[in-house]
Amino acid sequence: MREQARQDSNSGGGGLSVVDLVENTLHYRWHFVVLTAIVMLLTFGYAISTTPVYVADVLIQVEEKKGSNLGALSTVAKALDVQQSPVQGEVEIVRSRHVVGRAVESERAHTSVVLTSRFPVIGNFIASKLPRSTSTGLADSFLGLDKYSWGGEYLELGSYVVPSKLLGRRTKFVVGEKGAWSLYDDAGSLLLTGVGTQSVTKNLLDEVIELKVEDFKGRPGTTFSLLRLSTASKVQQVIGTLTAVETRRQSSLMRLTLTDTDPKRAASMLNSIADAYIFHNLERRSEEADKSLIFLRNQLPQLKANLEEAERKLNGFRNQEKSIDIPGEIRVLLDRSASLEKSRLELELKRKELLQRYEPQHPSVVAVDNQLRTLG
Repeated sequence: MREQARQDSNSGGGGLSVVDLVENTLHYRWHFVVLTAIVMLLTFGYAISTTPVYVADVLIQVEEKKGSNLGALSTVAKALDVQQSPVQGEVEIVRSRHVVGRAVESERAHTSVVLTSRFPVIGNFIASKLPRSTSTGLADSFLGLDKYSWGGEYLELGSYVVPSKLLGRRTKFVVGEKGAWSLYDDAGSLLLTGVGTQSVTKNLLDEVIELKVEDFKGRPGTTFSLLRLSTASKVQQVIGTLTAVETRRQSSLMRLTLTDTDPKRAASMLNSIADAYIFHNLERRSEEADKSLIFLRNQLPQLKANLEEAERKLNGFRNQEKSIDIPGEIRVLLDRSASLEKSRLELELKRKELLQRYEPQHPSVVAVDNQLRTLG
């Protein structure tokens, strides 16, 4: 009967029938099952072995620059919507080597530490599921495989200085017995040895290699890979993962985002970049205020001399003409006194506002104090 149905279908359409498809599926069913299982296993393996990438972001408000005296042109620019956003210039500053380099030095980001004694492929996934011991803080060995690390291991460095030939090359930190540790280069040669949290220094080819260990935890045989990059190289890496954009047009808000495989490291680095940018702006404004103050101090003697000369000539003219403008002199003195008092009050108010945000030793506060002393 099945053969008859197949002949009828072939003679009618000349192609595969539903019966043929069903028969082929049943005949090769184990091939399909095995292939599906292989694809699912590969997908699962990729999912648990791939390192996730995290994104940290922060918002910075950019203060607009003071407008010029060309009020009419400013009004026309607003009407035509051709104003330049204050964020455009700040984007390049926040991504500059100066700002990012300061953040890299603050975070000591030019040194990276990676645990390398995990079980291949699925080690990180298993380590994230195993409980930690309350006494040691480490996870128990999985299936008795003591040579691998199963969770809780870490290494914190205070400083890591290497000769120029080791920049960009990985070294291996090995945990030993009773708190001892050793450092090897990528060829397996011993570089340093130490015990516990100490700083070890050694001369190597007329250069110094120094490793200061702040804290570490791991069973004997646990290994970490250390990589020391030059500051310039690390700055370029950070700039490559850092983006800065304006949230929306004319919003004066700049959004910074940074990607990293470690969420805590990404957040810490981005906060340091934001702090470095803000400090850079404060330095720039303080420098501008100091320059203005120096200019005023340089001009003040000449202006005072010109004023005294003008007053001398005026008094000579009055004595010659025997005329004294007492109301006018009083008005001038009152206007001058009122102007000085107004300037002093404005500076005191500005100083109080600054003290709410900064310490008295901050450059902005010191600049205001100098201006107050100048006013007398």
